[in-house]
Amino acid sequence: MQINQHVAKQSFGAGLGVSEEAKCFEVIAMERGDRERSNLWKGILLSLAERGLNREALELGVMDGLPGLEAAFRRFFPRAQT
Repeated sequence: MQINQHVAKQSFGAGLGVSEEAKCFEVIAMERGDRERSNLWKGILLSLAERGLNREALELGVMDGLPGLEAAFRRFFPRAQT
């Protein structure tokens, strides 16, 4: 019996939402994209806005140091802290 062990690399961007009470979180966005570049994150942030995320109400963004993500986040949510 042969097993096909082909593995394909694919990048995804995910956004998690946390309640004010920080009791739970949920995945609020997930998109497949071109590695971890600014365009992927712009698309995710735009999608969130189109689904009703209030750009003025967002207070904090927690990221892992990806320059594309931070740049897109700062442009989209200029009032939020990172």
